[in-house]
Amino acid sequence: PERAEHEFYKINVTVPVAQKGNVVINEFLAKNTSYGVNELGAHEDWIELYNTTSNPLSLNGLYLTDDRTNPTKYPFPSSTTINANDVLTIFADNGVNTATYLHTNFKLSGSADFLMFSNGTSSFDSLAFSNQSADVSMARCPDGTGSFKLGWPTFKKLNCANGVDEIISNNKLIVYPNPANQYLVISHQSLVNTIEVTNLLGQNQNIEVEKLTTENWQLNTEYLPSGIYFIKATDEKGNQYNSKFIKQ
Repeated sequence: PERAEHEFYKINVTVPVAQKGNVVINEFLAKNTSYGVNELGAHEDWIELYNTTSNPLSLNGLYLTDDRTNPTKYPFPSSTTINANDVLTIFADNGVNTATYLHTNFKLSGSADFLMFSNGTSSFDSLAFSNQSADVSMARCPDGTGSFKLGWPTFKKLNCANGVDEIISNNKLIVYPNPANQYLVISHQSLVNTIEVTNLLGQNQNIEVEKLTTENWQLNTEYLPSGIYFIKATDEKGNQYNSKFIKQ
């Protein structure tokens, strides 16, 4: 059209600021040695917020803190937004905000700490936690509404999007249903001879294992206490494969 190359129009779109209940703390990892690295390639503590709504929201004027007496300790940059039904990952490493990641001006303590998301005067979400294990996060499932439970980290991802998980990219073990209740099925592409299950303390659980096929085993998890467990599978050549599961 005439004058199209000379005339430009700007449309300003205002993203609403999150209100209480719109955005919550969804997951955090206070002892990170393997799951997610910052721009410097370092494994640091991280926190994830979740937008429970179907609209993008601004975090302008909102804060994170690990200190009850200082609710405005870490202010979000005014341009910070969180996508609809999505997570926002923030490194709690006492770093500097970049175009890649946000960085809080505090670190989480793996022994015991407090975390709050607020508008500075009213808490939107908060929790206190005790001693944490390395590479074990606390996360909500369902995302945004579930209670916090121990689990393996889902860095930059939703916590419970899949019912069947391939754990650890190179071991090709598939475990389901996960979390487990009465039973757990382990599937592997090669013949597995033995299955060993241990708890977080490394104690063998002497769990009942039934071979369903040459590639599938079923574990009776009914009498296991709730928590996180590690699986070690050994094939006929002595190769070992490792995975994890949660017992509800």
